[in-house]
Amino acid sequence: ITVKIASQTFVQNKSGKDDVATEGGKEISEKLFDDVWYPILFTFNDIIMNSKDMEVRSCCLHEMFEFLFNYGSFFSISIWNKICNKILFPIFSVLKTSSNETVDKFNSHDDLSVWLNTTMIQALRNTIALFTHYYDKLDKLIQQFLNILVSCICQENDTIARIGRTCLQQLILENVTRYDKAHWDLITKTFYQLFEST
Repeated sequence: ITVKIASQTFVQNKSGKDDVATEGGKEISEKLFDDVWYPILFTFNDIIMNSKDMEVRSCCLHEMFEFLFNYGSFFSISIWNKICNKILFPIFSVLKTSSNETVDKFNSHDDLSVWLNTTMIQALRNTIALFTHYYDKLDKLIQQFLNILVSCICQENDTIARIGRTCLQQLILENVTRYDKAHWDLITKTFYQLFEST
């Protein structure tokens, strides 16, 4: 379904009034995103966060990130900010809530453990890969990406902590030639925070 909708909004709309000309092609307007794509992405997020079926969650994650990787070039920085702050980053909010609130949301420790070790780890890897893929549109959000990784690394769950460390290494090494002084200052502060917390 998303492919069919994309063919209508991204292909046929290339010469429409809802486009904004850019060096790399055409970016869709924020109104078009809000009317068409935000509800779809929000639904993906809702299923990822609330579905009891692991295969359904995994399928939604795959579809959502495949869409973002394939069509993200049509989104402006403003749209990407909305995607990150309202769709992607909330997936990891469970890492910052109290244990009682988290367990209540997932009904049991077992449900939470399965969700963390499958759905959240899959989402984390894709989110960090997305940062590198669309670095020029996402680099201003590096602090939020680093905050998520710190939350993962500081978890008692060894699997999540290990994946968090791997993703932090990936975030740094795959973009090492792109970072400016401001970026390195944030990365340095992140390591200081980790040394203080672990």
